[in-house]
Amino acid sequence: MLSPLPPPLPTAANTVTWTATAGSIGTGPTATGAAQTYTAPGAGSTATVTATTVDTPAAAASATVTLVAPSAVAVTVTPATLELMTGTGTQQFAAAVSPITNTAVTWSGTGVSAAGLFSASGLAGGTYPVTATSQSLGTLTGSATVTLVAPASVSVAVTPTPTTVLVGATKQFTASVTGLTTTHQGVTWSVSGGGTISSSGLFTATTAGSFTVTATNSFSAVQGTAPVTVQLPVAIASFTAAKTTLTAGSSTSLSWVVTNSTSQAIDNGLGAVAATGSISVNPAVTTTYVLTAQGLGGPVTRSVTITAVAPASISSFTVTPTIVLPNRAATLTAVFTGGTGIITPGIGAVTSGIPITTPLLSAGTTYTLTVTNGAGDPITATATVAVSGSLNFDLNTDGVVDLLDLLTFAKHYGTTTVTALALADFNSDGKVDDLDLAILLGGL
Repeated sequence: MLSPLPPPLPTAANTVTWTATAGSIGTGPTATGAAQTYTAPGAGSTATVTATTVDTPAAAASATVTLVAPSAVAVTVTPATLELMTGTGTQQFAAAVSPITNTAVTWSGTGVSAAGLFSASGLAGGTYPVTATSQSLGTLTGSATVTLVAPASVSVAVTPTPTTVLVGATKQFTASVTGLTTTHQGVTWSVSGGGTISSSGLFTATTAGSFTVTATNSFSAVQGTAPVTVQLPVAIASFTAAKTTLTAGSSTSLSWVVTNSTSQAIDNGLGAVAATGSISVNPAVTTTYVLTAQGLGGPVTRSVTITAVAPASISSFTVTPTIVLPNRAATLTAVFTGGTGIITPGIGAVTSGIPITTPLLSAGTTYTLTVTNGAGDPITATATVAVSGSLNFDLNTDGVVDLLDLLTFAKHYGTTTVTALALADFNSDGKVDDLDLAILLGGL
């Protein structure tokens, strides 16, 4: 490799002679600017080539030649391997020649242009070599390989196939591509309906029906498919009780709606039932009923609890006295369990066993005690107080109603003689007893 010479010397002849420290070069003389061929030696690393003027005074210039052994020179073609589909596609190849400065190459091979452009147009499937030959070292070459693939030799298999997916569930699909190198085995996913599919092949079902999952090889456009059936899972749309709290032993109804089932049953002895229906139950204790439905995605269950509460009970409901004079009050006493008590009319909520005084009465009144348990089931009892303006409490006929009349009453207490009844049986029940005493006390 010769370094550039300096400009010609300002002499008349303008001729030079040549020498080399290694290798050979014609000695000349030659005219300034004329080319001279240098022949490299068989070995070595550098050589110096010198041009010396013939004119006087003499002048000289030198160039350094780097010597490279042929075995150290390499031609590299990129890309080294290439895969294309038949009928379409081109690829520009590049060649690097090192470590020499003359990097020019000559391209050869089927489908390769002089500039190193490969075209697959018109070529059948197969393997095609691409060669770059160094123009400075005619026997030195570099190569690359082009593989042309026919679409018919590429296949895409999608799994699982066929398959069934429930609405709301997911299914992972995979694709296996054969006939292509690993670099070109990628696919894109699509589905004809029934849900969505991700770029990784995860299908999410949203709508029942029959659909097709497709994997398309991005490189070859070859597709693979798998049928997918989307079905509705078994479901319990509703399971309810008409009353969730009731009096022990009383009845209520269970109602249910089941969809997409093969069978269904209710525990606690009720057994198999239709997909839609109702049934009467009368639990004696708090009971949880479980409805179990069989089918795709099942079994599924739903439960409902019915709370059984004790019935209310009224031990007694009394009014004292049972007969009063006008504008006098009476006392009501209710004894009950298992619920809340209300007395009507005009009294309201009461506590069991606690006496309560009525308003002043001008007319006879029947009071109703209503006791309601936790299930809302009421029971009732009544007590009546009469109002009479004709009661005679002056039993000793002294013109004054006082404690002396109470002593007279005591003489007749517990008797049933005509005289006693006529005098002290105020409530006309055929006996003189505590009820009559209460009436008398109310009048004192």
